[in-house]
Amino acid sequence: MNLLARSLVLVLLGAFATLVGQRLFLGESSDEERSALLQELAARQNEQMARLTSVAEEQARTTQELTLNRFYRLQEFRQFGTEGLALAWLVPVERGSSVDLLGGAGGSAVRIPRLAIDASARTTWTQAAQRLAALEADVDLRIFAAFESVLEFANTHPWPDGSGLEAGRRAGWTRPDVIEGWLSLNRTLVSRVDGLLSGF
Repeated sequence: MNLLARSLVLVLLGAFATLVGQRLFLGESSDEERSALLQELAARQNEQMARLTSVAEEQARTTQELTLNRFYRLQEFRQFGTEGLALAWLVPVERGSSVDLLGGAGGSAVRIPRLAIDASARTTWTQAAQRLAALEADVDLRIFAAFESVLEFANTHPWPDGSGLEAGRRAGWTRPDVIEGWLSLNRTLVSRVDGLLSGF
């Protein structure tokens, strides 16, 4: 019920109460008629209050559902960004060598996004990206803009063809500028989501 309809109902109730008041207090009715009028007035007021209460409760339920849906969507975008921040640390070892990795021998450790060396993780990430892309109208514009920036980066820096460090290196995902660019965009996405979640 909108504001105009509520106002109209209140005006009608006021007019009815005025008429009842005139009949009750100006002596135009008997005691029985006065009692009947008072009962009718009380019944109408109770009916209107019940109607307004029902509308308020329905609006509260709708608001709560929308808030919960928004909360869970934000959590999905946060999880997406967190997946992008996951790193793997790899130590290249030549084949056939007997290197003691715990002792610190071997090549320098390589930090690389887990998605760049794990094809199965990329499949899950891509499915999540497709699902979240359909929520553009249902999420804060700043969140969706950060999400789109992550997707655009992935489009301009194609994922490796396969899994493992060598595939990641061939695709350019071991380059420091690519790694830092990727991490920065995902951090922005997570940070924006956290900013909105702090308001819940």
